[in-house]
Amino acid sequence: MSRMVTFDVQGDRFVYRVAGVAVIDGRVLVHQFEGDDDFYVLPGGRVDVREPAEEALAREMREELGCEARVERLLWVIDNLFTHNGVDHHALELIFAITLPEGSPQASGEPWTGTEEDLDMAGGGGLELYFQWKPVKELATLDIKPSCLQEMLRELPEHPVYVLHRDG
Repeated sequence: MSRMVTFDVQGDRFVYRVAGVAVIDGRVLVHQFEGDDDFYVLPGGRVDVREPAEEALAREMREELGCEARVERLLWVIDNLFTHNGVDHHALELIFAITLPEGSPQASGEPWTGTEEDLDMAGGGGLELYFQWKPVKELATLDIKPSCLQEMLRELPEHPVYVLHRDG
């Protein structure tokens, strides 16, 4: 039984999600889901019941990236309202700065493929994740979700910022 904080209310979906911002040499780490290659998201995932946000992000980074990322300061709390695959979503997203282990393959700047076991939509083996490092200066042309990140990732805030965002 899933312990992720995700539930449906009268046809709408609520999701509690954490994500990490890793920036190396002017490039930010993003990924795409297998079968959903028309947009990018920051690496992260859903929080489990009774799991602190920072622990959830560390767990998600171990699962998705295959390394021990250091979770640093909270950057944004995003109230993200959007529609995906015909379903209205309300995602509460806590986005933290993260640091990848120096010298690790994940911090090399090269693309790689990972697996998300919790989002297995094909029935066995998990869903492929395609990780890439994209130049921060080119984010304005990148279809990243939520779209407010195109601008926000250009300069990380010194203190946490609350953002209400509506996509579509």
